[in-house]
Amino acid sequence: MAQRAGEFWRKFRDRGTMPPDISSMWWILIPLVALLAICYYVRPWFHGIIMGLYKSPLVLMFLFAIFLLLVINLVMYYYISRVQFKDTAKYNTFQKVRRALTILVVIFMISLVPLYLYSGYYMDRTLYENTEYIELTTMPETDVIRFLPFSVAERYSLDAFTDPQYTIGDGDMVKQGGRLYWNFPMVPEGSILYFTKKPQGVISISADTSGKEISTQMAEMQIGENIGITDNIEWRIYKEDMFCDIADIYYQDDLIVVSVIKYKFKLIGRYPYFGGVYTIDFDGNINFFSPEEAAEQPWGNRVYPESLARKQVEVVNTRNGLLNMWIYHKEMIEIQDVYSGGNQQPFLLDTDDGLVWMTAVEPRGRSFGLYEIYFQGAVDGKIYVYRVSSENLTGPRYSIDYVKKTFPNFDWFSFYISEPRPIIKNGELYWLVSIVPNDSAGVTMQCVVKAKTSDVTSFASDAEVKAFFEDNEEGPTDEGITIEDIRDKIEEVEALLDELKALLEELESG
Repeated sequence: MAQRAGEFWRKFRDRGTMPPDISSMWWILIPLVALLAICYYVRPWFHGIIMGLYKSPLVLMFLFAIFLLLVINLVMYYYISRVQFKDTAKYNTFQKVRRALTILVVIFMISLVPLYLYSGYYMDRTLYENTEYIELTTMPETDVIRFLPFSVAERYSLDAFTDPQYTIGDGDMVKQGGRLYWNFPMVPEGSILYFTKKPQGVISISADTSGKEISTQMAEMQIGENIGITDNIEWRIYKEDMFCDIADIYYQDDLIVVSVIKYKFKLIGRYPYFGGVYTIDFDGNINFFSPEEAAEQPWGNRVYPESLARKQVEVVNTRNGLLNMWIYHKEMIEIQDVYSGGNQQPFLLDTDDGLVWMTAVEPRGRSFGLYEIYFQGAVDGKIYVYRVSSENLTGPRYSIDYVKKTFPNFDWFSFYISEPRPIIKNGELYWLVSIVPNDSAGVTMQCVVKAKTSDVTSFASDAEVKAFFEDNEEGPTDEGITIEDIRDKIEEVEALLDELKALLEELESG
């Protein structure tokens, strides 16, 4: 070993050069260490790139293959330029090896492309296989009805502003104190204010009435949305956990609730799962709760991410394989989104069993009826499937058409139909549809569309809508006359016949 080291140093000495001293490279090492430290500190800025490679390792493999190809060619080129080949056969062999290595890397790169395209389906299929879909025979009953569409709630919240330095952030519906609310944060507006101001509280709009009920909670938030840089929610969460995605941010019970999605590895990629909840109080204190811990908290009534709930419905299309998705389309579904009023599926529905995410789907293609309805717990994420079969229920997208058909003379250039909201009473599905002026300044009319018959009933107030459903609960349903009804009728008719016979006998005897 010592002999080899001596030969190494003699070579450099004979050439008149010595290997570089490590201590003389401080001017490279110190800036490099400083750069790495800065990159680590600002790592939330690189979250998108890092997560893209983390969720799709095939992309990382593809980049590695390109890097390997470049290294091989550079090394070979350097070797050829430095070494004089006296033996032509040796030179040809060297070139063959170079070409063979290049071809192998290129083949590897080409094979990664279809594998990457297939990985999207494979991850969706993996998510489907790791999700339990429970059959449901009856739909959950609606508890609190949401009368206020999102677009009108957004307008009401803007009407409450008196400070030109602020505007509203993204709104979400929550349930507090047994009532439904649209909650909007008050965030700075403007490039300079983005760095100098803090969010100033939350505006709450009552969602269980179409009236203008507004309450404000004024409190400066140390961490929030639409502020920079290190006080931003995304910055703080990604500092805590770089390998997660923020799914939902909403405001409830003096807290900012942040639901996150994490990922599990499966062969060629990663599929999502509910990773837990971060809470941030207005003083900036951050706490993490696992899904099980979050479910036990007083604010934990809608922690399951909305985007993941939708994704778990979309991946149902993988159940019969890739060939079926391309060609046969057996049991393929489409989510019935209604792009009016700024709110798409899944709908947050308040039921007797708590808040649930509800997604109504139709068969793929030109079919207008409902095919399946998915109910997913907004706490535990359990999915229940109600198969419509032969009931021929009208979905949210086409409930709008029936409202327009009922009011053909309405000025639809000045008004629009806002998001249909599901209502389930006595096992019957209805769609509550609001007619709203173009400026979203309020609700002009509420319409209830019965999914089974497509009948439209209009109402001038929320009280009339509530009375409509209360009358349906007390009166007979539209299922037809029951056996008990027939027996009661027979008894009435027999009693009437007895009376008539007695009257006839009396008349004859007189």
